[in-house]
Amino acid sequence: MTIADDNKFCNSCKKVGLQRKAHRIMPGEGGAQCDEHFRDISGLPQLNEEAKRFIAQCKETLVNPAAGVPHPPGSAAPAPKGVRKRLDFAAMQKDRDAGMKIAEVAKKYDCSYASVSTNTKQRTDPIPAITISGLPNKKKEPPAGVIGQYSRVIADLKEKRMYLQAEIEKLDIAIRTLGELT
Repeated sequence: MTIADDNKFCNSCKKVGLQRKAHRIMPGEGGAQCDEHFRDISGLPQLNEEAKRFIAQCKETLVNPAAGVPHPPGSAAPAPKGVRKRLDFAAMQKDRDAGMKIAEVAKKYDCSYASVSTNTKQRTDPIPAITISGLPNKKKEPPAGVIGQYSRVIADLKEKRMYLQAEIEKLDIAIRTLGELT
């Protein structure tokens, strides 16, 4: 019994429709065998439960070919073809409207980020502003200091300009009336 050369496959696995690399060459009719079948033929216990399950499936397939091809240890059972997970996009949208991030929604519904982002929209209503009643409205008042002094000076100058403008209008009226008399 020696380690198998490359390109040799397990004879027992071939019988059930699998092509698995052989790890051992057995004398006689055994030939090339994978570790699980080698341990089974040699009468050694299997190393783990998954290997025991695989050998039981192989024996079942040899007796009843309709049982299907067994799944070797370390391989996941193939997903059923054509079966897709149904996602509740309305519930996802409610979660997004409640303020959840796309990544959080994707994790909650066990789907991809892209599924959530393409099938839901951003929150449409703005986040309501938090208002605290009883606080005074902040109106801009002229600041104190140098700038405040300038605003008082400008207000005084505007008042004087209005007074002088009124005096100029009175003089214009007087000049027009004198011009009409002459």
